[in-house]
Amino acid sequence: MEIPREKEYSALLKQGAVFYAIAPDIHPTEPHYLIVLNRVPQDDLFIYLANPTTDVDRIQKLRSGQPDSTVVHIGPNDYQRLKDKSVIDCNDPIAVYKDQLPSLDKFRSCESISMELLSKLLRGIQDSNMIEPKKKLSICGQSR
Repeated sequence: MEIPREKEYSALLKQGAVFYAIAPDIHPTEPHYLIVLNRVPQDDLFIYLANPTTDVDRIQKLRSGQPDSTVVHIGPNDYQRLKDKSVIDCNDPIAVYKDQLPSLDKFRSCESISMELLSKLLRGIQDSNMIEPKKKLSICGQSR
């Protein structure tokens, strides 16, 4: 028996889940890894996503006034699908309507990130002074 795509997506949708898709807000033609940040994504209208980028220098310059914890350095040792050293900018999560995420081009699920990496991302979200409290509440369950 084949599981309908909506049910499969719903079962996979959890904090730390990783999807691979073309997200127009990032790049209109190339797929990227998208990490679900919401604490309880089933309860939210928007899914907040983080994505690794190899453009390390640009992100570090862009976020030079933010706490260091808001730019998380990762590589293949942190997430095996990555080929190069990358960073995740925790200051600007991408918002996608929950129902639109599985309809993105080339959408597929990947293995989730580790709890250690998830903890670093959540710390970066909490430490950012660029994220509004409502988003922090959806992501971390608390805001400060």
